[in-house]
Amino acid sequence: MSDPLESYLRTYRKLSGFTQTEIAYLLQAESAQTVSRLERGEQVPDLVQAFSLEVLFGVPLEQLFAGIQRKAKMQTQNRAYLLAKLLADEPESVEKSLKSQTLQRIYRSALDEEA
Repeated sequence: MSDPLESYLRTYRKLSGFTQTEIAYLLQAESAQTVSRLERGEQVPDLVQAFSLEVLFGVPLEQLFAGIQRKAKMQTQNRAYLLAKLLADEPESVEKSLKSQTLQRIYRSALDEEA
């Protein structure tokens, strides 16, 4: 399976018939250049813009920004594994136990996906 694109924003914009200028207006963005940068992956939408795009195109964020979502997920899973190793040296406590459970869930989900 090939890697997903960072963003499918351009695809959904074209399918919906909107111009970059019109999307910029709907997002309350400065200009069509902002939409262009979002489409090319040169800029990541802020949270409000992302939710607005989800509403506009009727597509979940993880589908609209599949490549970004995959990258963020992988980075978080890797960092969770590393943090769990660092926490191993801490004395036992309720907080450590809670953190460890959460971190294990995160990095184990990566192992389950590989299987």
